[in-house]
Amino acid sequence: MSSNIDQMIIQKVAIHQVLKRESQHSVMPPLYNDTCSELDDESLDALQKRFTKSLGSNSHSMKMEVRNTDAGSVFQHITDFWLSPEDDDTFIQLSKELTRLLAESQTNGRIPGGVVVIVKGIVTEWKKDFIAVIKAEKHDGFNITEEEGRNLLKYFNNLVLSPQQKLQKIGYFVNNAVRGRTIEKKDVDAFVFDSNTSETSMSAHAAYFYDKFLGLGFRTDAEFITNKFYLCTRDFINTCLSLPSESRIRLQSDLRNYLEAGNTSVINPNDFIRRTMADGKIIDEYLKFIEAQGIPLQDTKKYLGLANKSMKDRRISFENQIKLTGPSEAFKENIRIVETEEETIITIKGKYINEK
Repeated sequence: MSSNIDQMIIQKVAIHQVLKRESQHSVMPPLYNDTCSELDDESLDALQKRFTKSLGSNSHSMKMEVRNTDAGSVFQHITDFWLSPEDDDTFIQLSKELTRLLAESQTNGRIPGGVVVIVKGIVTEWKKDFIAVIKAEKHDGFNITEEEGRNLLKYFNNLVLSPQQKLQKIGYFVNNAVRGRTIEKKDVDAFVFDSNTSETSMSAHAAYFYDKFLGLGFRTDAEFITNKFYLCTRDFINTCLSLPSESRIRLQSDLRNYLEAGNTSVINPNDFIRRTMADGKIIDEYLKFIEAQGIPLQDTKKYLGLANKSMKDRRISFENQIKLTGPSEAFKENIRIVETEEETIITIKGKYINEK
């Protein structure tokens, strides 16, 4: 299941502020607002577009696992809210508790303060509740003063309306449980986005946000997903009728190179297909196929254990029942394949030894 943030309704917004610690052992009390923020249509529309850009199917958000469900955790506060009347007073109390937990999690004195935005809404396709937590660091030299909350709101409008301003960190929780019953961690989809990290990883300096604060961790089934991504993408390439044979050969090599690349620690189907394919029709066909297989369209931590076994050998079949088989590394270093209109020309770097 994807985050489907493209289809959402924002219902309530609360804005607070966390401050940078003056010492490692001293928590700076956050600045709170006591009411929900009333955003105009322009601000709501801009906020929704920012969500789509940061968490949507074309983003580098990452689906995570809920690890901390203890009393007083972010998970416990959010699920208790979902079982409540979800009125303004309860929402404001939730937003204050989450802001307090964030302030307590920022134990490193180098972590900057910033605006904290708590959003309640509904994913419209499934009519599922979501809660999002945004931490946006202030511009250098931009000072926020507390004046009945008005300046926080003014800064928030600058945050969502200015194309230059990024939403720095986002935690996003979706409730898939049957309404009214106890909510377990298996019922909650959790996603994280951090604009301070590259697309290659969820960096260590963001761990305070997704781990200590949100209580999330990398998925334990990531190795299975990595292997499934490889197998399903390989099958799509083999069976896509729109792909000429020379493109299939190239894409199979591109797929292995993408997984074996040492400069990235995540996989992302969107990222892979847009890097390797320009045909929009095939891109859409591939993404629909991959999503139907249950593979996340967001970033997933890359673990190659099972995939390495799947990629150990390479087997190429031709229409006349001839097959070429060999270790993947040997293919990469010693085989050159050129496809023409009528034939495939294979050049092998190496001497003939024998026949079995």
